[in-house]
This record gives sequence, structure tokens and C-alpha cells, in this order.
Amino acid sequence: MCKYFKNYPHENYDKYKPLLKIAFKELRKQGIIAKMNFMCCSTCAGAAIATYLEGLCEEKRDKIKGCAYWHKQSESSFKENGMIYIQYGIVDTEYGEIGLPTIKVGKMIVNTLKKHNIPVKWNGNENKCIGIGV
Repeated sequence: MCKYFKNYPHENYDKYKPLLKIAFKELRKQGIIAKMNFMCCSTCAGAAIATYLEGLCEEKRDKIKGCAYWHKQSESSFKENGMIYIQYGIVDTEYGEIGLPTIKVGKMIVNTLKKHNIPVKWNGNENKCIGIGV
């Protein structure tokens, strides 16, 4: 085996990915659009989530509290170095902003992750991503 890949994927990836799947499933039940390894980058992920919401009827849109995701570029880093940063917040659509204030979405995500024994690094700043494995 090549020496550069002997610790691939990183032990944190194997440890936290299954827990993140469970936590993201719970977030979806709470009204958060939660996507893992979603789209190529944050620009495309944000646009895809907004487009999805714009296609929902008003009754379903009103139940959405926000979004949480990481994209394929972050997934690659997660496998390599064991760290992932979750992006989150309110969703800006043609109907206006959908969801709770970003800080509340962040707190919902952090509480859910901690409930599933996922160590979180976040200073409560809504302009910062939520870190896992950092």
C-alpha cells in the first residue's frame, strides 16, 4: 500500500460519518434540510436547496426551519484529515428568506450533534461554520 494512503480515510471519518448520518436524519425530522456530501461546492449547494424550496407548496415551505450541509469538496477533506465544516442557516429564495434566524438554526444543529456524541467546535457566531473533528 502506498505510504500516502495508509491512513485513508482518516479515523475520524470512520468514527463520525455514521453518527452524522443519524444526526442529519433527526435534523430533517426537525424541519432542517440536511444534506451530506451535497453538490460540488457551497454555491451550487445553496442554489440547489433554494430551488428545491421554491418548488414546494407554501404549506411545506412554511415547515422548513433552515438548512445544514457540506459539499463534495468538504467530504474529500473529511476523508483526508478527519475534519468537516457544516454550513447552515436560513435559505434565501424567490419567496424571500425561509427558516429561522441563522443563529437559531446553528444552535439546533449543535444541540442535535452533541446529543449524538459528536464533538462540535462552534463559537456561536452565525458567520462561522460548525466544525467536527477539529
